[in-house]
Amino acid sequence: MLNFKLKLSIARFSEQKLMQKNHRTWTWLCVLALILIHFWIYAGIRHQDFVTWDDTLLVNENPLVKQINPISLFDIFQDSMMPLRDLSYRLDYFVWGFIPEGFKISNFFFSTLNVILLFGLLIQL
Repeated sequence: MLNFKLKLSIARFSEQKLMQKNHRTWTWLCVLALILIHFWIYAGIRHQDFVTWDDTLLVNENPLVKQINPISLFDIFQDSMMPLRDLSYRLDYFVWGFIPEGFKISNFFFSTLNVILLFGLLIQL
């Protein structure tokens, strides 16, 4: 009888491990699917120029975007109404210059990261 209970508990433990492994696999497959869908959505804007109604004012004609030094980065968090946006613009300009594709790559990266974080939050609920 003890041998049967031991085998039963081992079988249950193995089944739980298999279910955890399957859950992990499905989670990663869902994350991969979300990334691919997100890439497909963003693929159409890859070769577009800056949008004229706000990118001109916020990026092209903004002299603060071109300032990248430790003092100006610190001032962003004191003077700006949207410090993370302005920090992102400055870092994009530092890395890419005024190349629209670079700004869009950064936007795609942060947007994809937000989609994955939201998915992680929702599967925890």
